[in-house]
Amino acid sequence: MKIKDNRFQYGSYPSLSMMMAFVLLLGIVGFSGTSVSAATSKGCDVNSTTLQSQLEKGRSSSIQEDIHFTDTDFLSQTTGRVAGNGFLLGTSDGGCHWQKIYTGTWQFSQIEFTSNTQGWALASAASGQKPVFLTTTDGGATWKKPYNGNLRFTKIDKKSGSTGFAYTTSGVYKTINGGAAWTAIPTPANTRGGYFQDSNTGWVVKTVSGSNSGYRIMQTIDGGNKWTTSLSVGSLEVSGGEIYASGKQVWAILYSGTGMSQVSYSVYASSDSGTSWRQVFGQSTAGGGKAPGTGALGNGEGPAQPGGHPGNMQFVGSTIAYLAGGSPAGGKVAVGRSLDSGKTWKNMPATIDGSSANISFLSQNVGYLAVTDSLTPAIYITKDGGKTWSATLKFTATDKN
Repeated sequence: MKIKDNRFQYGSYPSLSMMMAFVLLLGIVGFSGTSVSAATSKGCDVNSTTLQSQLEKGRSSSIQEDIHFTDTDFLSQTTGRVAGNGFLLGTSDGGCHWQKIYTGTWQFSQIEFTSNTQGWALASAASGQKPVFLTTTDGGATWKKPYNGNLRFTKIDKKSGSTGFAYTTSGVYKTINGGAAWTAIPTPANTRGGYFQDSNTGWVVKTVSGSNSGYRIMQTIDGGNKWTTSLSVGSLEVSGGEIYASGKQVWAILYSGTGMSQVSYSVYASSDSGTSWRQVFGQSTAGGGKAPGTGALGNGEGPAQPGGHPGNMQFVGSTIAYLAGGSPAGGKVAVGRSLDSGKTWKNMPATIDGSSANISFLSQNVGYLAVTDSLTPAIYITKDGGKTWSATLKFTATDKN
């Protein structure tokens, strides 16, 4: 995910307040050209009690949960945004300093920016409510609700201009007018996850019950009019999946069971647009049982153990994939990666406290990680592909009980 542009308009002559606004604008627009690590750079605001206090005061009084991050979205190695429950922050110097962009009612679950001004989001107006679709044209300072229908999306994907896709637990939708109206794309019965690369090419996860219980990865190249099976995976338990695709890379995360704070799941990858697949790993756990396509012992494991829960996936270039992971049982978060389209997989050391995470990678080495639980809210940067991390922003949990 990513950050972007200016949000202020000025008169002919600068007043003091206007000059202060201009200073803030410089931070949000991203004029800095050098990535800065909070752990090694003098003067960086890592433990900013002042900023946390501002956010606490600016958030809606109806938000009862402790302040925490929910998503991170960077446009470049220095310029990005992080969202949370009732706030949005921006940085233009690699996380050394953060500026408040928004505080209020919206509790963000996802942000998607394609420029410094244009962005989409999913957010709830109250705890426990399903998120609604929002748009911004001023970098996130203000948000509009262009869609008033009954659809409630779980994921959005902003493409160029006013075009994009949104996903529910069982369907795929497309907009060509910035989200004011959504058109359902025909998908197979029992669809439980999907991703469209463009108007024609898309993928979905289809669940199958009975004697052939498991998953089918289905592909369309004509906008959903016709679907073909690209991969079949057996699983005793089916609970949904996720698809990620970029270029010829297509990855699928397929879930099995959960229990004892552990989750069993498998990751499959294709480097040739679904012509052939390989199982990257299959994490079977005592609490979740057999991973899809594996036996009781599984076939490797994902990041953050024991029984780590997968977070989001990010692609870099044509062969590199990163996956976030968090272990509630172990109290750590980490990333795993493949540099060769899934032929090999390596989990990086789990050294960060937390139980869930979201990532945004800009290159093979540089990436950001948001710890998204409320006990250890923090933002980290890596410059060596997730082997080591430096904190760029940490908040203090107000209630650890």
